Amino acid sequence: MMRREKKRFREKKKEKEKKEKTKMKRHPEKNKKADAKHPGVKLGRYCIERDISVRDIAERFGVSRMTIYKWFTGEWFPREPHVNEIVRYLRTSVSK
Repeated sequence: MMRREKKRFREKKKEKEKKEKTKMKRHPEKNKKADAKHPGVKLGRYCIERDISVRDIAERFGVSRMTIYKWFTGEWFPREPHVNEIVRYLRTSVSK
């Protein structure tokens, strides 16, 4: 019985991760239409090109996934500490 529960749990977790990765792929038009000078939009384009999940970015910056979506579409502007962190992230990631 325990093995079945563990297997179901792993399957649900994989399914959830797969959904999360595809979520931003549903809204790339919003990112394309947004102002390219916006740091959150730049980050969004970078992540879309490299297939980086919203969950990973949210964990990296210590914010919610909803916040990341709003940054990616340009609806919200990141606060100053996050802007600096985004700039550093993009610089170090691009130079790798």
